[in-house]
Amino acid sequence: MAIQYFREMTQQEPSNAEGFYGMVRCYFKMLACGIGSPCDAYRRFQRALNRAVAVGGWTAQIHTDMAWGLWLVEGNFEEAQTHLDISLKADPWRASPHMCQALIHASHKRFDAALESLNRARLADPLQASLSASEILVRLCRYEWQAAVELGMEAVKIHPYLHFERTYYAQALEFAGDIQEALAQYRN
Repeated sequence: MAIQYFREMTQQEPSNAEGFYGMVRCYFKMLACGIGSPCDAYRRFQRALNRAVAVGGWTAQIHTDMAWGLWLVEGNFEEAQTHLDISLKADPWRASPHMCQALIHASHKRFDAALESLNRARLADPLQASLSASEILVRLCRYEWQAAVELGMEAVKIHPYLHFERTYYAQALEFAGDIQEALAQYRN
């Protein structure tokens, strides 16, 4: 398991921030995917993040990870946005902060701003695995079923193993009225 690898790395080299950064990313993925107890995963995420900052300082990625946690778990949009602003100023050519910003916009029903953020994310990294899932979700929020279906069809061709993309694609198919294909996608 990746967390165990990073834990061992930090035990062998306590001054190596990369191990703590890796643990932060793993705990974030657990939170985002609903794996295990969210409270436990968030505590571990915060502990690893604090340790990463203590050892290696604030990086653009750590600011982004902090923003994700603040938004996803705490619902603290303002502080999340502050961390995203710092991250984007430090390194505007990373997809992750733009994607986080897009989902914050979408959660406030600012769908045009969400799509603009996703376009910036696509410029930064057009093959970012969860980019398509985020765009499908925003299209679903805008009630753009056909656009979501088209995005989903392409997404599962490029990243057939990502369950978020496939699930959002299935939802788009369902909302567009193609129940049989939606069921097929849900079963995949």
